[in-house]
Amino acid sequence: MTILLPVGLGVLVRSFFPKLADTIGPALAKVSGVALLILVLFVVAMTYGLLMKMEFWSYLVMAVVVAVSIAIGHWLGPRDAEEQTTLAIESAARHPGLAMTIAALNFSPQKTLPVLVPYLVVFMVVTTIYLQWRKWRSDGRST
Repeated sequence: MTILLPVGLGVLVRSFFPKLADTIGPALAKVSGVALLILVLFVVAMTYGLLMKMEFWSYLVMAVVVAVSIAIGHWLGPRDAEEQTTLAIESAARHPGLAMTIAALNFSPQKTLPVLVPYLVVFMVVTTIYLQWRKWRSDGRST
């Protein structure tokens, strides 16, 4: 519901009121970006102990898995920059979803959270770096 409802509302607003969607879209993107940042900071603060239990090499492996997934999705994507970026992020996003499903079905939260929370933090950091790189590349091409 937290994903489907906002996306569905966005599709409905855009289909019936495209000018309104174009007007409020950038403001909503900024507000949601700030809300996401606050949520991430809150989660990191609440799970600080879990983040410190993980070894450096584990973080490195997680970052490599996410980066390689992004690279594969980027490389296999179509020539359209937006579609390429979307496929790259989707390629990397499947790992946390799969990990959460396996963990929820097989293990207790006490066993899964010490691995899952650090992985999600690494995923967010690596994908943010990729998205900033894509933005920098697209800004460089447009000028």
